[in-house]
Amino acid sequence: MRIHRLSSSYKLLVVAGTFAWLLAPSGGPVARGGVVNFVSFQEFVVVRAPGLDNSATPREQRQDGANPGFNGNVSLANALGGTLVTSTQTSSADLTSDGGATFAARGSTVVSDITASAGGESFFKAVFDVTAPAHFAISYSQSNSARFPASTATFDGPSGLGAIPLGLPAGFGNDMLPGRYTLTADTNSGSSFDLQLVVTPAASAVPLPAQAWSGLSLMALLIMFQALRTRAYRAG
Repeated sequence: MRIHRLSSSYKLLVVAGTFAWLLAPSGGPVARGGVVNFVSFQEFVVVRAPGLDNSATPREQRQDGANPGFNGNVSLANALGGTLVTSTQTSSADLTSDGGATFAARGSTVVSDITASAGGESFFKAVFDVTAPAHFAISYSQSNSARFPASTATFDGPSGLGAIPLGLPAGFGNDMLPGRYTLTADTNSGSSFDLQLVVTPAASAVPLPAQAWSGLSLMALLIMFQALRTRAYRAG
């Protein structure tokens, strides 16, 4: 009977060891696969002044394609060298370690001389897919001169907001259904925008360090071994 109990204990110990080993693969468990796939980006800044010939000054900078990240700055000067209008933008999009993504875009168009009918535009657009349930947090603000229209921003998709309203409370967010989403921001003369969106997986798991998983595995083995010793002692 003693030999039979030891044989069963040995089998249980092997099973416990195998289970602990599966819990701690090399480098610890990896964070779940990303739920955001970038599709395309369109960013540009442009300035214009009807009837003004100033080909020496760049009138437009743009970036279209699958790669995010844009820094644009263009201006238009008058014949005396004074600035008529300046349009700028800094935008970015990054995949995060938890499988989500962050989007940020800041743009402005400043008209310095309204008598020349100068104007400009700063435009940002990101298209991306969400492949699994997720959560978003969004913030948006804008400012404009009373003489010019306000900036606009949109967030379209299965769980989007459509036109993004001003005055959203800090930390505003909601759950996201899988699907394709489009995020835009646009300023036309005399206004600016600041748009940020953070997408996180609905149930992201932060991976523990390899040392922590090794410690948990050893603890599981010790607990199982102690339980087997107690069981054998009572049986004896």
